[in-house]
Amino acid sequence: MSEFFDVVTPKEAINKLLSEKNFPEMISEKINTVDSNGRILNQDIKSEVNLPHFNRSSMDGYAIYANDSNGVSLSSPNYLEIIEEIKMGDVPKQKIIPGKTSRIFTGGMIPEGSTAVIMEEDTEELGNNMIEIKKPVATGENIIFSGEETKKGNITGKMQMNTLFMRKTITKK
Repeated sequence: MSEFFDVVTPKEAINKLLSEKNFPEMISEKINTVDSNGRILNQDIKSEVNLPHFNRSSMDGYAIYANDSNGVSLSSPNYLEIIEEIKMGDVPKQKIIPGKTSRIFTGGMIPEGSTAVIMEEDTEELGNNMIEIKKPVATGENIIFSGEETKKGNITGKMQMNTLFMRKTITKK
């Protein structure tokens, strides 16, 4: 009977493959990410930072103190004073306190004191730096917290198990 039909355990198969002496050694090299298509990692990659590295808004809207929205509705709104506008890349200059808000855009850094972001659709700008809020929001709503996507030290690129075999078969051209 042919060797093709001999059944062996996975451990025996791995030992047999690794015992072969005719595999060329894999060469490790650093390359740009954009050139990595079709390549494999020779080690796990760990994040060097928390991502995002600051609390940021997941919506266009207003950074508020969440308690300012307690009990509000279409028939019983609350009114807040706009103290600044925070675009993506801006560092907030004002602290949010009860009764105050900052206009914020998606990706914008959450100002100190803000505990939620109310979506633009749930507000109405009244002029004179005032908005009307028409819907309650919970603490943490519409905020992406620092490290929520990945924390410093988390594995973000994983060497695959089958890489063990690929290491022995891929050579540098």
